[in-house]
Amino acid sequence: MEHKTNCSQCGAQIVRTRRIKKETNFCCTSCQMKYEYANGIRDAKTITRKANEHVRKYGQPHLIGRTGKLNGNWKGGRVIHKSGYMRIRKFGGYVLEHRYVWEKTNGEIPDGWQVHHINGDKLDNRIENLRIIPNAEHQKLHKQSHGEDGKFIKNVVKLLRVVE
Repeated sequence: MEHKTNCSQCGAQIVRTRRIKKETNFCCTSCQMKYEYANGIRDAKTITRKANEHVRKYGQPHLIGRTGKLNGNWKGGRVIHKSGYMRIRKFGGYVLEHRYVWEKTNGEIPDGWQVHHINGDKLDNRIENLRIIPNAEHQKLHKQSHGEDGKFIKNVVKLLRVVE
Protein backbone atom coordinates (compact mmCIF):
# COMPACT_ATOMS: atom_id res chain seq x y z
CA MET A 1 0.00 0.00 0.00
CA GLU A 2 1.35 3.39 -0.98
CA HIS A 3 1.04 6.53 1.08
CA LYS A 4 1.63 9.99 -0.43
CA THR A 5 3.02 12.82 1.66
CA ASN A 6 5.16 15.94 1.25
CA CYS A 7 8.78 16.63 2.27
CA SER A 8 8.85 18.75 5.43
CA GLN A 9 11.77 20.81 4.09
CA CYS A 10 11.29 21.37 0.34
CA GLY A 11 7.67 20.31 -0.14
CA ALA A 12 8.40 17.68 -2.78
CA GLN A 13 5.87 14.85 -3.00
CA ILE A 14 7.04 11.54 -1.47
CA VAL A 15 5.55 8.10 -1.95
CA ARG A 16 5.96 5.80 1.07
CA THR A 17 5.35 2.07 0.89
CA ARG A 18 4.62 1.73 4.60
CA ARG A 19 2.09 3.78 6.40
CA ILE A 20 4.04 4.99 9.40
CA LYS A 21 2.80 8.27 10.73
CA LYS A 22 5.62 10.72 11.36
CA GLU A 23 5.56 14.38 12.23
CA THR A 24 8.23 15.06 9.60
CA ASN A 25 8.95 13.38 6.28
CA PHE A 26 11.90 14.04 4.03
CA CYS A 27 12.64 13.26 0.38
CA CYS A 28 16.42 13.01 0.98
CA THR A 29 19.06 13.21 3.72
CA SER A 30 20.02 16.70 2.55
CA CYS A 31 16.51 17.98 3.33
CA GLN A 32 16.55 16.16 6.68
CA MET A 33 19.89 17.75 7.69
CA LYS A 34 18.76 21.24 6.65
CA TYR A 35 15.56 20.86 8.65
CA GLU A 36 17.35 19.53 11.75
CA TYR A 37 19.98 22.30 11.75
CA ALA A 38 17.36 25.01 11.14
CA ASN A 39 15.16 23.78 14.02
CA GLY A 40 17.94 23.14 16.56
CA ILE A 41 17.55 19.36 16.52
CA ARG A 42 21.11 18.97 15.27
CA ASP A 43 23.99 21.14 16.56
CA ALA A 44 27.14 21.55 14.45
CA LYS A 45 29.43 22.17 17.45
CA THR A 46 28.30 19.00 19.21
CA ILE A 47 28.68 16.91 16.06
CA THR A 48 32.17 18.33 15.40
CA ARG A 49 33.22 17.68 19.01
CA LYS A 50 31.98 14.07 18.85
CA ALA A 51 33.70 13.50 15.50
CA ASN A 52 37.00 14.89 16.81
CA GLU A 53 36.80 12.67 19.90
CA HIS A 54 36.19 9.65 17.68
CA VAL A 55 39.17 10.50 15.43
CA ARG A 56 41.45 10.99 18.46
CA LYS A 57 40.36 7.65 19.89
CA TYR A 58 40.20 5.47 16.74
CA GLY A 59 42.07 7.40 14.01
CA GLN A 60 40.78 8.50 10.62
CA PRO A 61 38.10 6.01 9.48
CA HIS A 62 39.23 5.93 5.85
CA LEU A 63 42.83 5.16 6.90
CA ILE A 64 42.15 2.29 9.28
CA GLY A 65 43.58 -0.91 7.83
CA ARG A 66 44.67 0.74 4.59
CA THR A 67 48.01 2.26 5.46
CA GLY A 68 51.47 0.87 4.87
CA LYS A 69 51.68 -2.73 3.71
CA LEU A 70 47.89 -3.14 3.76
CA ASN A 71 47.41 -0.43 1.15
CA GLY A 72 46.98 -1.66 -2.42
CA ASN A 73 49.44 0.99 -3.67
CA TRP A 74 52.22 0.00 -1.21
CA LYS A 75 55.60 -0.01 -2.95
CA GLY A 76 57.70 -1.29 -0.06
CA GLY A 77 58.09 2.14 1.52
CA ARG A 78 60.58 3.28 -1.13
CA VAL A 79 59.83 5.71 -3.94
CA ILE A 80 62.02 7.64 -6.32
CA HIS A 81 61.25 11.35 -6.06
CA LYS A 82 60.96 13.43 -9.25
CA SER A 83 64.35 14.95 -8.34
CA GLY A 84 65.90 11.47 -8.73
CA TYR A 85 66.57 10.81 -5.03
CA MET A 86 65.24 7.73 -3.22
CA ARG A 87 62.72 8.49 -0.49
CA ILE A 88 61.86 6.00 2.25
CA ARG A 89 58.93 5.85 4.62
CA LYS A 90 60.03 6.72 8.15
CA PHE A 91 58.42 8.56 11.05
CA GLY A 92 54.97 8.62 9.43
CA GLY A 93 56.20 10.28 6.22
CA TYR A 94 58.89 10.08 3.56
CA VAL A 95 62.51 11.17 4.09
CA LEU A 96 65.45 11.29 1.71
CA GLU A 97 67.27 7.96 2.04
CA HIS A 98 70.81 9.34 1.71
CA ARG A 99 70.22 11.80 4.55
CA TYR A 100 68.65 9.07 6.70
CA VAL A 101 71.59 6.67 6.07
CA TRP A 102 74.13 9.38 6.92
CA GLU A 103 72.34 10.45 10.12
CA LYS A 104 71.85 6.84 11.26
CA THR A 105 75.59 6.15 10.87
CA ASN A 106 77.23 9.50 11.74
CA GLY A 107 74.67 11.56 13.63
CA GLU A 108 72.83 14.75 12.73
CA ILE A 109 73.84 16.74 9.65
CA PRO A 110 75.04 20.20 10.76
CA ASP A 111 73.28 23.32 9.45
CA GLY A 112 74.86 24.58 6.24
CA TRP A 113 76.10 21.13 5.17
CA GLN A 114 74.83 18.72 2.48
CA VAL A 115 75.15 14.98 1.96
CA HIS A 116 76.99 14.42 -1.32
CA HIS A 117 77.00 11.26 -3.47
CA ILE A 118 80.69 10.71 -4.30
CA ASN A 119 80.02 8.75 -7.52
CA GLY A 120 77.15 11.07 -8.59
CA ASP A 121 74.52 8.30 -8.52
CA LYS A 122 71.56 9.63 -6.53
CA LEU A 123 70.26 6.11 -5.92
CA ASP A 124 73.56 4.72 -4.54
CA ASN A 125 73.02 5.39 -0.84
CA ARG A 126 75.75 3.15 0.60
CA ILE A 127 77.53 4.93 3.44
CA GLU A 128 80.90 4.59 1.64
CA ASN A 129 79.44 6.61 -1.26
CA LEU A 130 78.25 9.47 0.97
CA ARG A 131 80.10 12.39 2.52
CA ILE A 132 79.02 15.71 3.94
CA ILE A 133 80.36 18.95 2.57
CA PRO A 134 79.49 22.63 3.09
CA ASN A 135 76.68 24.02 0.93
CA ALA A 136 79.00 26.34 -1.00
CA GLU A 137 81.39 23.51 -1.91
CA HIS A 138 78.44 21.28 -2.86
CA GLN A 139 77.07 23.94 -5.20
CA LYS A 140 80.51 24.39 -6.81
CA LEU A 141 80.80 20.63 -7.38
CA HIS A 142 77.42 20.47 -9.08
CA LYS A 143 78.07 23.61 -11.11
CA GLN A 144 81.24 21.96 -12.49
CA SER A 145 79.44 18.73 -13.43
CA HIS A 146 76.27 20.41 -14.68
CA GLY A 147 77.78 23.52 -16.25
CA GLU A 148 76.55 27.10 -16.06
CA ASP A 149 73.11 26.24 -17.45
CA GLY A 150 72.54 23.39 -14.94
CA LYS A 151 72.03 20.80 -17.70
CA PHE A 152 74.19 17.73 -17.08
CA ILE A 153 73.24 15.70 -20.19
CA LYS A 154 73.66 18.58 -22.67
CA ASN A 155 77.11 19.41 -21.28
CA VAL A 156 78.26 15.78 -21.50
CA VAL A 157 77.12 15.67 -25.13
CA LYS A 158 79.05 18.92 -25.81
CA LEU A 159 82.16 17.47 -24.20
CA LEU A 160 81.87 14.28 -26.26
CA ARG A 161 81.59 16.32 -29.47
CA VAL A 162 84.73 18.28 -28.54
CA VAL A 163 86.64 15.04 -27.87
CA GLU A 164 85.60 13.57 -31.26
